[in-house]
Amino acid sequence: MDKILILGAGNAQIDLIRYCRESGMEVYCCSYTGTDPGIRFADHFARIDIVDREKIESYFRDNRINMIYSVGSDIAVPVLSAVAENTQTPSFVSPESAEACCDKGRMRNLLKGKRFNPSFIIGSDPEAILKEAKDRMVWPAKIKPVDSQGQRGVARVDNPKEMRKCFQSAMNYSRKGEVILEEYIDGREVSLNAHLLDGEILCSVLTDREVWPEFPGGIIRRHHFPSRYENSDVHRKILDLVREAADVTGLSNGPVYAQIMIRDDSPYLIEVTPRLDGCHLWRLIREACGVDLLDMAMNHLRFGDPFRGRSTSGISFRIPDRSAYHLEFHCQAPGEKADSRAFCKKDALYRCMYYEDGEAVKPVNGFMEKCGYRIYEEK
Repeated sequence: MDKILILGAGNAQIDLIRYCRESGMEVYCCSYTGTDPGIRFADHFARIDIVDREKIESYFRDNRINMIYSVGSDIAVPVLSAVAENTQTPSFVSPESAEACCDKGRMRNLLKGKRFNPSFIIGSDPEAILKEAKDRMVWPAKIKPVDSQGQRGVARVDNPKEMRKCFQSAMNYSRKGEVILEEYIDGREVSLNAHLLDGEILCSVLTDREVWPEFPGGIIRRHHFPSRYENSDVHRKILDLVREAADVTGLSNGPVYAQIMIRDDSPYLIEVTPRLDGCHLWRLIREACGVDLLDMAMNHLRFGDPFRGRSTSGISFRIPDRSAYHLEFHCQAPGEKADSRAFCKKDALYRCMYYEDGEAVKPVNGFMEKCGYRIYEEK
């Protein structure tokens, strides 16, 4: 029996934990907290911070585990890639590529000069950043921690005064003590989930991303498929962008997730990372297109073949012409008591709630938190 260690046990990991259990694997989980909802689905759990590489590797070796993985978590990718390399177990990405993708500063520097790479400044001193911004940046801008996730510490800033005000919040979420000030790209936002095999894109799915406009940081509200850009010139530019970014950052196998802004029909890269996204889009894609990206990823990782178990290799991909598919999150403010009654009355092809009604909603981004989601079809 394969043993797999999954880094994290939050809502983003439940899909992976359950998939591995149903596939006959023995599942080990680690998390810095002992209250994550995915713990109850795992065979074994250890309370270890997933960024503690030494403890994670020790736990991996002590339990003679032969695979390590995670989805939806940037901070997990550098750790799992390092452990996999040190133990000579399967991995899609090298530690160097993992660090490059999961540190916004490194990624921007690697992509410097690319047409799709927004202007940026990295630093740990607000006055030094503003001095450099005076010559190179046009307001508004976005400030972010270089190494966080989940829209933590992200804010739009319209002038130096607002940048100073938001600086410490961004720094508080950075483990290495750096922030990045980026050119603000005003436009429509899309996500692209792709799977690579030996440097080639086996399949890719573009979805439109709808955020809460009243909150900073691009907090997700809904995803829509097909995208308004499906089979357009913009779509082709996005695919070229992802190929180029993957090549520069050293990604050649496994899942790739990209978040992209479109301004005047030109795509700009917000992030690219070697993992499945954290919004369960694999399930939306399976419902809408008949392609199971989670199954492809795990077959590729375990057996080296994303098409294992199929009579023929290749992707049978359908684009619905009379329906639209949506993934909608039920969101509430942190500290509120979860109340899903109205949301659960809505039609759904699939629904998952993160909280029982009456439970306190935990703070993640501090503005509007995901409490569950549904996938539905619109004729």
